[in-house]
Amino acid sequence: MPETRYVFNGGEKNITIPVIINGDKNIENDEKFYLQINNEHNLSITGTQSPTGIILNDDGNYPTISIASSTYNIIEGNVSQKNLEINLTLDAPALMDTSIKYYTADNSAKDGSKPTEDRDYIRTNGTLDIEKNSTIVSINIPILGDTFIEPDEQFRFYIYSPKNLHIGRNRAFITIKNDDIDSDKPFICDEYMYISSSKKRGSTQTGKMWLHRIDTTENPFKFEVMDNEGEEQQYNATAYNPEDNYIYALYHRELVKLTKSGKLINVGKITGLPAKFDNKQLFAGVINKGYYFVTGLKSKQNHIYRIKLSDLNVTDINLSKKVAIQDFSFYYEGNNTKYLYGVDRDGKLTKIDSSNGIVTSIGEEHIGYKFDSSFSYKDKRFFANDSNGNGFFEFNLETGEKYFISSSQSAKFNDGANCIKANSPNFNDYGDAPKSYGDAWHRIIKDNPYLGKNNADKENKSNYSEDADSDDIIGIDDEDGITLSDGSDINGIYFDTNATHTIKVKLSKEAYLKVWIDKEIDGYFTDSDDLIYHSGTKLSAGEHSISFYLPANLTTNTKTYLRARVSSTPNMSPTGFVTDGEVEDYMIKFGSAFQPLRGKFNIERTNSGSYPRMSDARNAWYTQIVGRDFDYSLVFYKEDFSAEQNLSNITVRVDLMNMDTNSSLYQYNYYFPDNYVGSRKSFTLPHDLDGLPATKNARFRVTYAVDSERSVVQANCAITPAFCTNHRSDEAKDNFAIRPNYYYMTIFDNSNPIRVNTHDNNSSLRVSAGYDYNLSVVAHDNNGLRATDYNISNITRVLEFLDKSNSACPVKDDYNGTDDFINGNNTNTLLKIKEVGNYRLSMIDDIWTQVDSIKEDCEINSSSNSANGNIKVGCNIVSPDINLSSYPDHFEINLIMQNLPNSTHDDFIYMSEMNSSANNIAISYQGNVIAKNEDNQTTQNFTTGYFAQNVALDLNATTLSDRGIDKALRTSDGATIVNFARTIEFNSDGNITIESNPRLNNLPLINIDANKFTNEHNGTANIDIRYNIDKNISKTINPIQITFHRFKADSISSNSVSHGQENPPYIPNGDLNLGDTIRNFYFAKVTPDRFNYPRVNMNVSTIIRTPLSIDIFCDLNSSYCTKTGVINNTILSGTTREQIGWYLSTNHNEDIDGNVTQLIANPTGGIVTLTPNPTLLSPLSLPHGHNGIESAKFNNCNNQQVEVTIVTDPVLAYQPNSYILNCTNNNSSQWTGVGQTGNILEVKPKVNRSEKMNW
Repeated sequence: MPETRYVFNGGEKNITIPVIINGDKNIENDEKFYLQINNEHNLSITGTQSPTGIILNDDGNYPTISIASSTYNIIEGNVSQKNLEINLTLDAPALMDTSIKYYTADNSAKDGSKPTEDRDYIRTNGTLDIEKNSTIVSINIPILGDTFIEPDEQFRFYIYSPKNLHIGRNRAFITIKNDDIDSDKPFICDEYMYISSSKKRGSTQTGKMWLHRIDTTENPFKFEVMDNEGEEQQYNATAYNPEDNYIYALYHRELVKLTKSGKLINVGKITGLPAKFDNKQLFAGVINKGYYFVTGLKSKQNHIYRIKLSDLNVTDINLSKKVAIQDFSFYYEGNNTKYLYGVDRDGKLTKIDSSNGIVTSIGEEHIGYKFDSSFSYKDKRFFANDSNGNGFFEFNLETGEKYFISSSQSAKFNDGANCIKANSPNFNDYGDAPKSYGDAWHRIIKDNPYLGKNNADKENKSNYSEDADSDDIIGIDDEDGITLSDGSDINGIYFDTNATHTIKVKLSKEAYLKVWIDKEIDGYFTDSDDLIYHSGTKLSAGEHSISFYLPANLTTNTKTYLRARVSSTPNMSPTGFVTDGEVEDYMIKFGSAFQPLRGKFNIERTNSGSYPRMSDARNAWYTQIVGRDFDYSLVFYKEDFSAEQNLSNITVRVDLMNMDTNSSLYQYNYYFPDNYVGSRKSFTLPHDLDGLPATKNARFRVTYAVDSERSVVQANCAITPAFCTNHRSDEAKDNFAIRPNYYYMTIFDNSNPIRVNTHDNNSSLRVSAGYDYNLSVVAHDNNGLRATDYNISNITRVLEFLDKSNSACPVKDDYNGTDDFINGNNTNTLLKIKEVGNYRLSMIDDIWTQVDSIKEDCEINSSSNSANGNIKVGCNIVSPDINLSSYPDHFEINLIMQNLPNSTHDDFIYMSEMNSSANNIAISYQGNVIAKNEDNQTTQNFTTGYFAQNVALDLNATTLSDRGIDKALRTSDGATIVNFARTIEFNSDGNITIESNPRLNNLPLINIDANKFTNEHNGTANIDIRYNIDKNISKTINPIQITFHRFKADSISSNSVSHGQENPPYIPNGDLNLGDTIRNFYFAKVTPDRFNYPRVNMNVSTIIRTPLSIDIFCDLNSSYCTKTGVINNTILSGTTREQIGWYLSTNHNEDIDGNVTQLIANPTGGIVTLTPNPTLLSPLSLPHGHNGIESAKFNNCNNQQVEVTIVTDPVLAYQPNSYILNCTNNNSSQWTGVGQTGNILEVKPKVNRSEKMNW
């Protein structure tokens, strides 16, 4: 109703304020409204100023929905998952717009939605919309199979928050039945406790050892037998090893371990323990960080034993005083687990410092107890079981006090073990008021009395909270026992002062009840008037009304608290332990709730309050990083933004909008309760904004309910949605970008990743020039994950040449490009560097954050990041650089073969000595070696002044000699080694290298040093390689045949990761096929017809003909001489020289193959005249290997013998190299056989007849 002013007439005592109620036919809950009375004049109002009206529903009842069964069982299976169907039934057909919320909660079965060792089912929650007229619906819960041996496990299923429904049975227990059998697997580190005993629990069997698991989900606890058969060895000193999850124990001096099924495995004998333990047993055991601590005899001891499990060595730890402890456990506090706790034989809690043996007794003795099983957990809780049957207790390690948890059974030879790294099981219900109100907790037992519809859930500590609501949201909402008279929740409710109020309490069974309210708001319930109700006697099960009065002098509009405790015992104080029952805490306020409100919202940085209101500095939003959580503040202003104003009883929805698509990236609903103090609320929830996608243009928006007058509706819209039908939105004053953190680049060779751009790897990646690599660029968020929705085109990819100042580089191009991104992944994956050299690969996006960079709401020309969303980060998205060193992909070998000098016979060459000045008789390979990229383009930067590397060139050839194939060369008599000779010259620089070896293939690799790739040749090295066989001028050599196969080149120092090779790397190479070209090498000489000519008769004729020939040597069988081409290069004439292996070289080329340069007669003095007489300038030619016109004329016969020395070109040199001429002056009548030429045929003695012959 609109605001209305009423005027009392004189003498009038009562007025009636009409409120129009709109009737309907909808089935609904009873509904409330408030009437606010204020601005009174000449009146004093007593009682409430905001009376409540209740509209009672008269259209029938909502259907009641219930879980069909309170228990469900399912066999777990071994693999995969299967669904458990939970049926929900309605007692009447569903109405329109009907729904129910549901969720599951762990018990012994664990949620497996995240990777853990123990995964039993998938946690399920949500809202189930129910179609109209439905009477049965179902919900599926995934059950996960495994092969672990384990007990049956349970979890819970709940339904809540009905819409157009009532709730009947609201929970069910689901049991997952174990179906695995295996006896050797370890335990799982969880909250379970294990106890060994010589008595099988639940039976009368004794005399063996049984391992039991303690089921704490029910009270009293149940002891589940792990191995029905039991073990004959009565072990003790059990200890859980969190490193391998086995339980270890001692049987005398034998170390054993127990598996998950209770099976016993012998480990070995601990010889370091005293021999007395062959007949006696140690009782206490615990394992920590690989050491097994044991102690415990009936008498007090002054030491304990520490056993190293890796080698079973034993160390004594001397104690500061004697103690007799039956079991102990480590106290876990981070990595500090040096303190052992146990209860000694006298019943006193005892602490032992395991590092120095100091013993400390804590608190009073617990007479009549025998605590021989103890347990401790990482959440700093310590428990012990009394084997006399007095119960299971938790101990306060500071005071030594014990708290009863559960009854237990008496037994002998007990010992306890549990995983120290697990959290402890929960037994109790705790309060959730702020800490100052003290801890109040109740043990939850079977048939436990509790408040409300839901039994108390179990917690292991007080969950202090400002609004006393943490117990509502942890586990099930069990804070439902205290309500207003109409059944509505009292948490956060205002109670008027100077008024009597009635609340309703519901008890599950007969019990005592006490209720306190902190009226002084001093943080305690201990003031004399804080106790507002004490039942005195047990109240019956069901609902009870409690009335209490609040005086007028109480502080209003400030949080205070109500505590209610119920138990079967009347002895309850506001704090401390009670043996059963439940405690419930509620936050309330004194005063009136209604305050009309108008205003506007803004979303600001959480540190904005230090800047002037509505200034750019205050309103500015900085660039945020994808995957990095950031916080924000919601600030409520007056409508003109002139001042901030307090928030109270307002429901808002915060959206973070993508303004380009007008879609919501994030949504959060929040209700500011009546007691909220302040004009701003900083939202600092962890991880609420770290899952946002990349966004160029984001802006916060606040939506809230307004009434017809555009005032802010003050209501909890989740409870009273009818009040919140009209909405208004306020947008934040600034928009901002959410950018990826950086680019994560990966270079692939095919599908093999070979380099990522991490900051810890700055070494240069060796790549092959011109080779196609794949480049993956992923825009990463702050957590190293892909930044979704990062969609952008034409992002600069920089591939920068780093050595532009080097003059030895003819090509200094960068290979830049652009990339497009779709959903955080680049689309252009080709990466290629055509040249060799040093490069740097990087990427930068300075476009994405333009919405901020134009306002300098990010750091210009920076890519910085910060963990704090209130600090400016860099505008740019960049990649950590990848340094690349590019090397040739292969080498091109261009070598042309020819005989030197260029002769008319390509099949042979004469053997000749090779040296730096005489190397023109040779097989020559001349040309170049060129560094190439994969596209066969010359890499011009492969120069000595920059990036050239050594290249090895290797000749592959086969040699044939009279020794066989590829054998060491020797002279024909086998006595002397003969060498292959090779000369190498680069770039015609005159520096000739000479190398020789008896085996051609043993010549060293031809090393083309990096300095041979001179700067002016731009990736090319010129080379002249010559081969011959060093000629022995005094011993003959049979023909040598070389088959030239190929030249191969490689450069190990130019290796790269390419062509699918990384380790070992790819070595660039080259190959020139020589076509198996054959060359024969001949031993050649100049030879006369005779070495000693017959005497010339001066009286008949003075001239003697002395022909000269070029002979090649082959004294082997004809097949070898044929194979090596000798027969093809001669004319067989049957001369005596052929018979001794010399063949006329008929294909001799007198112009280039060598000639006779001199004939020297000795003695000199003109005795003979040689015709023609060769000189160096006019050598004697031997066409086709023969000169038949050479002659000698005796001018006198003063000397009857003249030696003529044949001087030749070196290639034809040989020793002996002369012939003898003879003459005589005797009368020819004394001789027979004087021929026409003057030669004399000598007739040997005893020849009967001689006659003159013509020749």
